[in-house]
Amino acid sequence: MKKIDKSERVGQVFFHPKYGKFEVIDYQNCEQVTIKFVRTGYTQTTSYNHICNLEVFDALHIGIYGNKKGSSIRNTPSYKCWYNMIHRVHNTNAYKDVSICPEWYDFSQFEIWYSAQYKEQGWHLDKDLKRKGNKEYNPHSCCFIPPQINTFISKFSHCKGYSYNKRRHRYEAYGREDGKYIHLGLFDNEDDARNAYLTHKIKVANTLIDRYKDVLDETIKSAIINHIKG
Repeated sequence: MKKIDKSERVGQVFFHPKYGKFEVIDYQNCEQVTIKFVRTGYTQTTSYNHICNLEVFDALHIGIYGNKKGSSIRNTPSYKCWYNMIHRVHNTNAYKDVSICPEWYDFSQFEIWYSAQYKEQGWHLDKDLKRKGNKEYNPHSCCFIPPQINTFISKFSHCKGYSYNKRRHRYEAYGREDGKYIHLGLFDNEDDARNAYLTHKIKVANTLIDRYKDVLDETIKSAIINHIKG
């Protein structure tokens, strides 16, 4: 097993959703790693595995939970949603360019917004449907959407939907609906193939919107169509 050099660990910064940023300030071995919490200055020696799993504790921390106290709050849907949001932003490479507005680091502020939103069990917190390209979680841009719609938007956002068929010397458009591959036709030029794919996307989107028409407000419905149109 490769021996870890001290310089590879010292200076690493992590983010805990409850205690905030903490930094590795000393590394003896994988079982003796000293960290320091930025907010309070509290230091703790623990294992590197515990650090990576965020199983650390700041004894000087004063939690921000509004007028709620006790560990039971951690089992509420609002806290789990808040925790997962912070964990994604600070501990997931795919979210390295995403931030959270200052007030939402206060759970009590996030909970006020959370409680005012219409949502059903399993719905996803979305940051960029209403404002495409948005890189910040905040109360003005975020909303809750059904997981099926979130998955649809994500897949179609990363799919071109057409290509040039060298064998037939024409452009070919294709898509998916209900998990099945659909051939949309062959076209003489790229614009026609692109338009065929866009028409298909809008059709699928409207089918999903119709499925949730009684619970989605008009703002969200329009945002879905505008998002897939680009």
